Amino acid sequence: MHPKLAGSVLFLAFVSLAPIDAQGAKLPALAVITSEESVDGITFIFDPGKVSAVYVMPLATLRRGIRGTLQVHHGSPTTHVWGIAASPVPIKATPEAFLQKNNIDSKFVQLKTLEDRKLYLRATAVTLIVSPTPPPSHDPKVKSFIFPGPGPGPGARASATPNPWQVFQTPDEVKELVNAKRVQQEASE
Repeated sequence: MHPKLAGSVLFLAFVSLAPIDAQGAKLPALAVITSEESVDGITFIFDPGKVSAVYVMPLATLRRGIRGTLQVHHGSPTTHVWGIAASPVPIKATPEAFLQKNNIDSKFVQLKTLEDRKLYLRATAVTLIVSPTPPPSHDPKVKSFIFPGPGPGPGARASATPNPWQVFQTPDEVKELVNAKRVQQEASE
């Protein structure tokens, strides 16, 4: 490699690792989910500002069936992180521990969803809140559908419209919780 080119590459590498000052506000350092913390044994280096949701759901695995077809098997409930990869990342930590470790817990609202599970949703990831329309093709306890911003939602598939989160709070209750977090975040910035 040419010496001048090598020096430029080294300088760019150094600059890209330095803390970034975006309009006077420091961006958070990249975070790590180690191979020991990941269910899949993969290390993930990610931007904690991109985490949009943390939720516990059964771990889905693919296995070959008798005739060679792929079958989905649902395992034990496992914490999944949305927003840092193309599909949710399963981890070993609890949602609360993950959010606290990455110092982002104050940016998330806690909601109740299917099977009375807690959903931790980033307040700024909420794009749309709607009430379900009759006839109910969903759990009757579901009072709101919450559509996330860009990126995969729950049950993500290759489509332009993400699936909504189904929660037990009414649209007004969700709005109140989300707005309270947004005001709190604005005041702390």
